[in-house]
Amino acid sequence: MHVERISLMKEADNEVAAEIRNLVAVEREKIGIEKLKLDSKRIKDDERIMTIDLSSCNPAQRAMYESLQNEILAHYVSRAKNSSMSQ
Repeated sequence: MHVERISLMKEADNEVAAEIRNLVAVEREKIGIEKLKLDSKRIKDDERIMTIDLSSCNPAQRAMYESLQNEILAHYVSRAKNSSMSQ
């Protein structure tokens, strides 16, 4: 009887562990999807900022957008370098 109880407990533990693994996999997938959404939003925002005509901005806006454009360029240059180094 005691051995059967231990066997049932192990089986239940295995089922719980499998369920936890499934939940972790689902959460990882959700995180991946959320990351893709954020990446897509960033790309859209970056494209919008890069297309701003600086000559039509007032000096404060021009300084801000110029700084943002430089950050965006640096980000993509860095990404391109990292991508070419890993190949």
